Amino acid sequence: MTDSSASRLASTWRALPPTIRGTILALVAMAVFPAVHSAVRFLSGSIHPLEIAFFRNLFGLLFMAPWFWRAGLKGLKTDKPHLHLIRAITGTSAITAWFWGLALMPVADATALSFTAPFFITVAAVLVLGEKVGWRRAAAIGVGFVGAMVIIRPGFQGFNGGALVVLSSSVFAAGSITLMKLMSRTHSSEAIVAWMFLLMTPLSFVPALFVWTWPSLTELSLLLFIGGGATVAHLVWVKALSIADASYLTNFEYSRLPYAALFGLLLFNEWPDLLTWVGAAIIISAAVFVARREIAAARAHGRADAHGDAPVGLASAPDAPPLKTPDTSP
Repeated sequence: MTDSSASRLASTWRALPPTIRGTILALVAMAVFPAVHSAVRFLSGSIHPLEIAFFRNLFGLLFMAPWFWRAGLKGLKTDKPHLHLIRAITGTSAITAWFWGLALMPVADATALSFTAPFFITVAAVLVLGEKVGWRRAAAIGVGFVGAMVIIRPGFQGFNGGALVVLSSSVFAAGSITLMKLMSRTHSSEAIVAWMFLLMTPLSFVPALFVWTWPSLTELSLLLFIGGGATVAHLVWVKALSIADASYLTNFEYSRLPYAALFGLLLFNEWPDLLTWVGAAIIISAAVFVARREIAAARAHGRADAHGDAPVGLASAPDAPPLKTPDTSP
């Protein structure tokens, strides 16, 4: 592509309304996430999920290198090292359980269950942050639980133990995101993310040693795709949120499910059954209700930002960052 063609393309892109640009970027990001998760499921046949999780964290740490270069040790100054450690432990547990769950069940089913994360975040906010939950949000949590049970089907032949692993990843992710929300009162988002990768990389390396196998060139390329693809998806998602309203864009989070179903069909000959779609619809409806209630409450108290303050952690699976994750690209 010539410089003039690139310039015209950039001008055409900038001329599009912000909502259109944000929508395009959001749809791209939500397509890349299931592609990464499908790669995890494919690779888990030869590389243990514990090792895949380590490489994911390692690539995240390498990605933070430009920020470390600019900020130096001063950027890591903190008076709450214990909170960073606890968050790293919960974050490592979340991503490890998520990758393990992907190895045990279809990508689309795991994606549908990952939408329960906002409910666990709400519970954690009550226990850790002292937030109050009204009857509407409590009812939505109950409805979301019903949706999860429809997908899991305990006591039926369709039950998959991997579902419990995926749900546990949502629980750990909720704890990690809640701690991030607590620390964001006194720490920059860049410092929080930097501490996360600094601690999660060695934490995930220790258990990976017990199941370690040296990846082949093909497997290494897939690991690079998992790390690089997740990073690109994060960047595109954050860029979308910087362009258009977060309260609007978070609705596209649920487009991950049809993407995941398509990848599952093409790569693994898997397609979610009717009950999975029904359960996902129940969970999504309840999650959207919770999101709208939190946005309305934030605006009522004057805390919403110019883009609409979407609930932290609503967007994406446990390997994805919360909505406030910074763009740390060079």
